[in-house]
Amino acid sequence: MRKYMKLLEDREFARVAKVRFASIITFFLAALTLSSYFFINQGHSHYRVNRVLLGSLSGFIFAYSGSILQSSLRNPLADPYLLGIGGGALFSIYVYYLVVPAPSFLYTPLVASIGGLLALFLTILIAEAVGGSDVAYVLSGIGISSFFSGIAITLYYFILSRAPHTPYIYAMLIGSLVDATRWKVDFLLPLTLALILLYFLIAKPLNALIIGDEYASQLGFKAKYVRLITAVAAGLSSSIAVSAIGMIGFIGLVSPHIARLLLRTSDNRFVIPLASLTGALVLSLSDMAAKTFLSWSVGEVPAGVITSVFGAPLYVMLVLRGYKWR
Repeated sequence: MRKYMKLLEDREFARVAKVRFASIITFFLAALTLSSYFFINQGHSHYRVNRVLLGSLSGFIFAYSGSILQSSLRNPLADPYLLGIGGGALFSIYVYYLVVPAPSFLYTPLVASIGGLLALFLTILIAEAVGGSDVAYVLSGIGISSFFSGIAITLYYFILSRAPHTPYIYAMLIGSLVDATRWKVDFLLPLTLALILLYFLIAKPLNALIIGDEYASQLGFKAKYVRLITAVAAGLSSSIAVSAIGMIGFIGLVSPHIARLLLRTSDNRFVIPLASLTGALVLSLSDMAAKTFLSWSVGEVPAGVITSVFGAPLYVMLVLRGYKWR
């Protein structure tokens, strides 16, 4: 009788979670569509359409990467920026622009992926060498991120001395959607579709991994391979997104927490899609605010500044409210 009641409670919880998930997804899609409509209507130009699409796809990728990293590493502070992926990607891009006399934009995503995966590998290597705890990953990620970011800023000044008029290089450092071109959208769109397909393969293994490696093994999932797949997917996708719009902080960190708070569950079948849409909406709204509401007074502010200004207090608020990782 007790097992039967527990089964009914689990089914009721799943039903409520699905209803809540569907309602929130509908709201987020409506908000994203409405914000995109107002933004695109400012001139009806192809540039504005590409800018909205680029912001939505990049936010989706950053939030998706943060979700799978937090689940696979069982660390609520894991995200592409904190684990050094962003800094490594930026470092490799600046090296490429400094070494190659006439750099091609077509090779930039590949170069960024190499740097991002290298930084992620170093972070995981150092963290596992000192025990592999949550704190070890955070401290290791902060050190690797600071190291690569510091070198990248130094290289930025070398590039600036050779070519003073390079707005793309400056936008990469802060994170901006100013340089929204069609080829970037065409590059990120199939990547986003690939991540959506990957979601159907890793959602359940990540749920098992949250409980523990032994539990995942009992269900037939090898924790080692699941972590490897998620790390490579997050490293590649977020590095390519960095090559398109630059360093954008807090999207990958905050979006999964917002999704869990709204859904009141850590089930990745619901969290990953909602977090990804949250990232898409937040980055699009941030860019719209930077373009629309601040341009009349101080000029256009990079979207990365807006996400940091609002993302940091939001994350602190979640911590102060006692939001616990479940």
